[in-house]
Amino acid sequence: MKVLWVIAFVLPEASKFIGEKKTPFGGWIGEMIEKLKSDSSIDLAIAMKSSVKELKKIEDKNITYYFLPTKKKDSSDVDIDTCNFILRDFCPDILHAEGTEHKFTKTFLENWNGQNVVSLQGVLNGYKNYEFGGLKLHRLLFRPTHIKDIIFAFLMIINKALIFNKRVIIEKQTIGLAKNILGRTIWDRSHYYYFNKDASYFRCNRILRSSFYSNYKKNRKYEPYSIFLGNSSQARKGAHFVLEAVALLKDEFPNLKLYVAGLKYSNSISDIKSYFGYRSYLNRKIKELKLAKYINFVGILNEKEMAQTLIKMHVYVMSSVIENSPNTLGEAMMLGVPCVASYNGGVSEMANDEKESLLYRSDDPKMLAYQIKRIFESRDLAILLSENAYKKASLTHNSSKNYRDLINCYQTIIEK
Repeated sequence: MKVLWVIAFVLPEASKFIGEKKTPFGGWIGEMIEKLKSDSSIDLAIAMKSSVKELKKIEDKNITYYFLPTKKKDSSDVDIDTCNFILRDFCPDILHAEGTEHKFTKTFLENWNGQNVVSLQGVLNGYKNYEFGGLKLHRLLFRPTHIKDIIFAFLMIINKALIFNKRVIIEKQTIGLAKNILGRTIWDRSHYYYFNKDASYFRCNRILRSSFYSNYKKNRKYEPYSIFLGNSSQARKGAHFVLEAVALLKDEFPNLKLYVAGLKYSNSISDIKSYFGYRSYLNRKIKELKLAKYINFVGILNEKEMAQTLIKMHVYVMSSVIENSPNTLGEAMMLGVPCVASYNGGVSEMANDEKESLLYRSDDPKMLAYQIKRIFESRDLAILLSENAYKKASLTHNSSKNYRDLINCYQTIIEK
């Protein structure tokens, strides 16, 4: 079976061939590809949008890599001639497109008449009403506490109008080209059903990064009153609500510490995104709530750093105002870290309330604070959540089962 994967970034294990820096993102793709390349029944090729100036083809360890240059006037897309060359050169039985919001993916689907399957990541059309993360832009614009509030609000509006909304349109068009869809939750299935009712839907859960499968311990040692937040890159991730929860907790738990994955605010105007963007807003929020001594930004973590940091935490918080099936929640559960998660999107299929996690409404910092407090004060509850989370995650992210599900999906498509 010849399978061509189409991916909008360079995989970490392939970056060495073109001298690109490894990215810490997209680990689930790499883990599935590791299984595919060791399967003698699969002939695998991967087409990746990259920084090369001309098309580059590399064959290594049972994989054919295609590194594609982007268009000169549009770095989100590739030339049709380049796309068609790869399709003729490899001639796949199945084109597997990973992600839906990239022009690059859409170009491949438009130029391939054979079988395809589109794998869902996020659901931008389901995110669009939540892109501002529950922030009240009219307050930032008309009752600002700092001139940067006004600039930040304008930047969010402009970004949604000029960038995000265009990706939403591309996503809708891409789904319309899908003959088959690979998803994980009833939430993603319901959203895409109304874009393409003719496409067949297959369910296949993610395989997590390998470091998260071997570190679970029933009696793990953790830093008391520590909280880990896995993403603070944009308002939709809800970090501002976590800061409000920390402000409520700090007097009861003076040794509390919030560890935040992501870059710290930069006071240099040369870094415009940080200086005026969401990081700047979080920085002002930290000052306003007098939280500086309780917050530690740990930077962008690679796989091993994430696992080593996360396993030491008392509580993990998934604070996004909307998600499909967040991998960091699955990783925390696999390590047995007690989780507090916002109830939205497909989250409730990953973790049941009061059993594998404590859930809360994403824009309710008081309930978030109280759920964290419950874990801080009850070792029995923490142990219960930890053990149940590990059991559930072990089923959801079972690598052998999820790989079989993918292969069954391919075989069903070919037999159509």
